[in-house]
Amino acid sequence: MNHSFETIFKENKKKAGIYSFKSKYSLNFYVGSSIDLPKRFLQHYHNRGSNILLQKSFKKYRTINFYFYVLEYTKAIKEILLKTKEKYMSILELKYNIYFIPGFPLGIKHSIETRKKLSVTQIEKVLSQSSKEKLNAVKLDNKHFIYGKIHLDKTKQKISVARKGKKGFFS
Repeated sequence: MNHSFETIFKENKKKAGIYSFKSKYSLNFYVGSSIDLPKRFLQHYHNRGSNILLQKSFKKYRTINFYFYVLEYTKAIKEILLKTKEKYMSILELKYNIYFIPGFPLGIKHSIETRKKLSVTQIEKVLSQSSKEKLNAVKLDNKHFIYGKIHLDKTKQKISVARKGKKGFFS
């Protein structure tokens, strides 16, 4: 990112507004709005409730190759945020935004019937052999950081003392 975390948090603390991410390589934009800019920045950065297209681009180009801009500060009122966001969405050429209607799908909840249908589609999903092999390869490569390492007796004793009286994983 073009700014340090400290700068982003200090400059935007308790502020609402319209923000943008811009790729240094592809020059593509993402426009978003938030009543808490630093919190939303972190959600994007840590891939929590973030836009999938933007996340894929973060992985491809690395987050340090994106600029973060606050386009405009607004009042923390949903209607004002969405109207202001719409203004910027119509000006900029957006590649990362999935929905081009500000606020969509905010507040939309799937019905129980729709959720059941979505669940069934996931259960019935059949992976090809090549997809299964790719998933297995990823699992094998991403071993736990302690995998293959041996704890010293002193460390085992400390773990044992710390875990005394606590229920284990299988109990």
